[in-house]
Amino acid sequence: MAWILIANLKGGKGDKGDTGNTYMGDLPSATNLLTWYGLSKVGSWGVPTQAIVDSTAGRPPGAKPGVVSIMPVGSTASIQRWEEYGQSGRVWTGSVSNGQRLSPWKELSSAAHYGNIALTLLTHFDQIDFDSDFSVWNGTVATDMGAPEGAVGKIRTEVVGNLILQTWRSITPTGAGPSEFVRAKGSTGWGPFVKRHPSSAPAPTAIDSGTKSGFKNVALPLTQQSSGGTEVAENATVRWPVRYSVGAKRARLHVRNWNYALGLNFSGAVSFTGAWFGPSSGANFTGTPTRLLTEFTTPADGSEYVSSWFSINIEEDREQLLSVGFTTAAGQSNAQSRSGCYRSANSADAGLASGFTGTANTMSPFDVWLEVEVPADTPIVGGFGDSNTVGTGTTFPVYDSWLSQYCRSTRALPYFMAIHGSNSGLWDDPDIPAWTHYGDTAKPDSVVYFLGQNDLQDGTTLSTMQTNLETVLPIVRDKLSGDVYAATVTPANAKAAAVNDVRKAYNAWLGAKPLGIKDTFDFSGAVSDDDATIRTADNFDGVHMLTSGHTKMAAKLSERPVNPQVLTQVEVAALKALV
Repeated sequence: MAWILIANLKGGKGDKGDTGNTYMGDLPSATNLLTWYGLSKVGSWGVPTQAIVDSTAGRPPGAKPGVVSIMPVGSTASIQRWEEYGQSGRVWTGSVSNGQRLSPWKELSSAAHYGNIALTLLTHFDQIDFDSDFSVWNGTVATDMGAPEGAVGKIRTEVVGNLILQTWRSITPTGAGPSEFVRAKGSTGWGPFVKRHPSSAPAPTAIDSGTKSGFKNVALPLTQQSSGGTEVAENATVRWPVRYSVGAKRARLHVRNWNYALGLNFSGAVSFTGAWFGPSSGANFTGTPTRLLTEFTTPADGSEYVSSWFSINIEEDREQLLSVGFTTAAGQSNAQSRSGCYRSANSADAGLASGFTGTANTMSPFDVWLEVEVPADTPIVGGFGDSNTVGTGTTFPVYDSWLSQYCRSTRALPYFMAIHGSNSGLWDDPDIPAWTHYGDTAKPDSVVYFLGQNDLQDGTTLSTMQTNLETVLPIVRDKLSGDVYAATVTPANAKAAAVNDVRKAYNAWLGAKPLGIKDTFDFSGAVSDDDATIRTADNFDGVHMLTSGHTKMAAKLSERPVNPQVLTQVEVAALKALV
């Protein structure tokens, strides 16, 4: 089992006097891990950014930021371990000798995502009595291991005190979507699996513009607006990472060249070469991608392009990419958005299955979002705020935001209502297009209010902060959801002590759940040890957090329920029958 293998690699360092667990600082750019051995290399090296990852030769395929540890084998060889950070961080081990890779990278992590896992070391799910999350991609193995339904799926085990909770999510790739079963183990042994999530994703039959009964359409943005900013990209490919905890079989693509914070359209048509989608590892597809759309062109006046409905296979809890190529007229200005993506300067790269040489980026042109059809009982959790909800400072904004990370861990979908650089003075107008630019898609069932950082300036008083919330909160309830939660405002390292005092007083007031707020979550405590500065390990620029900080804020939300219990149509019908 992967967990046992990981455990076997630990120890044997500091207790024997050598420096194998010593932190050596950041891994230099353009490092070649094939030659990373010798006593001067022994220890743990931080890999804090995707740019450093991408410049590192000999890295694991598709690796993301984390730590690489070097353990010596003589003077010309080493055993190497790469550990990603984040909720779904993966772990690899490998070895090198004399400039050659002696053994290939082998993934050991419990989230060994997308291949057959080492469950062959076990005989039954009953034997998994430790926190873990395994994928099973073989029907015979699944049946032999005790899966209640489905040829493939994921088995998650959570230890809670003296109890063990086990969840099986079955996937039938060519038919219905995932079903979920749960069971528990107590003093008398394992109970039976009970089906908890009876809904299934829609089969992509009659593709039309309507929504099928029993489903709802949800806006899943790939970009989030800055309060300003333009760029010029005359010939480009953009690839967005896509990963959700809910699958979908039908969608359509929305693209608009505008700034919805300012209500400003950018003129000039954008010619797209098409759109491709499929499972991925880093910036590349892991096989031949599916072409979702052929060539299309956005309106020259900057109004919205909406594709026809198409079949798509968004797989639950799997890394995938949406890739588009486009060209514009020379010198044409495009709206610039915050967005984690991979980019190249060649529109012909969009459909490449492998060999894509684009680089990771935190900015993207246009306003781009997918409208997907999901079961009607899928919870939607909204995040309302500024750049710290967008995910500015993370490796991949939007994708790595606390909201996306939280929803991936709780079988919900994220609803972003956030603008980088925004304050209460922007959101207090209920008629700005930002409030309605997702059209008539499903609204969130609950919202986390995380606005206020940009209101906290020299001279701002506690009374002003309270008035701002009193003004904007009714609009949030009207436009998004009546179930509103709050998160405390995180520190900004360079702001004056007087401003920080106002922030602390405001956060204390939020903690009392004023104005009907349902609950308040301590995001400040998640990323700060002194409630004055962002913890160094989680700090991006003194205002924004790295991906690790967003992981910790997402964990705060997991401490108490935020997701509502959304009723299925069967349950609604049963309740109506009682009236």
